[in-house]
Amino acid sequence: MLKTTLSLLASSVLLVGIQAYADNVAPETATGASKEPQAQSQSKKSPAERRAGIRKMAQESLNEIYAKHPKAKDDIAKAAGYAVFNTGSVQVVFLGAGGGEGVAVSGGKETFMSVVQAKAGLGLGAKNTRLVLVFTDAAAYKKFITKGWTLEGQGTAAAKAGDSGGDVSGAALVSKGVYAYQFTENGLTAEVTVAGGKYSVNKELNSGN
Repeated sequence: MLKTTLSLLASSVLLVGIQAYADNVAPETATGASKEPQAQSQSKKSPAERRAGIRKMAQESLNEIYAKHPKAKDDIAKAAGYAVFNTGSVQVVFLGAGGGEGVAVSGGKETFMSVVQAKAGLGLGAKNTRLVLVFTDAAAYKKFITKGWTLEGQGTAAAKAGDSGGDVSGAALVSKGVYAYQFTENGLTAEVTVAGGKYSVNKELNSGN
């Protein structure tokens, strides 16, 4: 009974988050939150401008990781692929739902994606939260960029950087062959919470317009 109730609650959170994300809300950059209404900001940005903002956010996030965990640069370079998301672009504060956009990269090839994330109480109302996923398993990366991905009950606050055995320096193991780094407004954190995240390919951003 409890399991069913929790499952229904999680589904409701994701549906609300998806609706909020669909309402023309643009991602913020990693270096600062815009003070203008999100919908208004989105209407001013073309897909090309959004892609440029995502690339900038992704590189800044990686640079922060490399500064704190120098070995991570080689680990990520050797990985099958990685993805960087701004997960704080949309907030449904009372439910803890967040959403945003990001990019997955493998061998220099980019796939732009969207995420709706039910954060279950962590970082309610926070801006500029970011998530970096590193795929050491090629099959997991391929599935991620072709079929999308839903994380349910994985990578909770119990997943701490360093607990995984060190395949990716400073990262937490959140699924088989998948490691993660998480940022809040205060920077890179030691704990990672990605449960309830729904990731999918963003057709508009990949259209080349």
